[in-house]
Amino acid sequence: MSSSAIILIVIIVSALLLIRFAGKFILKLIGVLLFIPAILLGLYLFNLPPFNNNIFSRDNLNKKFCMNESSQDICDCIVKPYTKLIEDKFEKDELKEIESKNYESAYIFSKLSTQLAVETTLCTGSEDSTKKLTNKFIKEISPFGYTTAKTAEWFQTKTTEIDDKQLRKKELDEKLDK
Repeated sequence: MSSSAIILIVIIVSALLLIRFAGKFILKLIGVLLFIPAILLGLYLFNLPPFNNNIFSRDNLNKKFCMNESSQDICDCIVKPYTKLIEDKFEKDELKEIESKNYESAYIFSKLSTQLAVETTLCTGSEDSTKKLTNKFIKEISPFGYTTAKTAEWFQTKTTEIDDKQLRKKELDEKLDK
């Protein structure tokens, strides 16, 4: 059993014991009010769902777009080419490591966006269709319904994060430029 699961169990048992033996209503209320944030904090600190969602992992993109009939065009013209590009450039163990880090996935997606634009235009048949499809994709993938400008800002912050890690960035660039 992992240490994160043990800590969560200890938090839950402690909160339940506090609630069980608290004689007064106020203590019970305080126990409940401390219990909920403790659970959320545990989930966040140990990177458990729903706080571990990497929107650019292959699995999440496939679940969101390829298993949904209304998004089949995005699956065929954006997700499948993206998946093929990154699988051609990285080994399976490297992909697992990359997909565990949101900022690396966002960096790779933004770096491959030029190649993806070409693939998407070939798939849709026209630049106008590509723009519409890309805007639809951005609206659906963006956290909190970000607009295109907000998404670009989000990519910039993630790119800035990876710029701080120059060595890893160089390794990724070497793989992507092959």
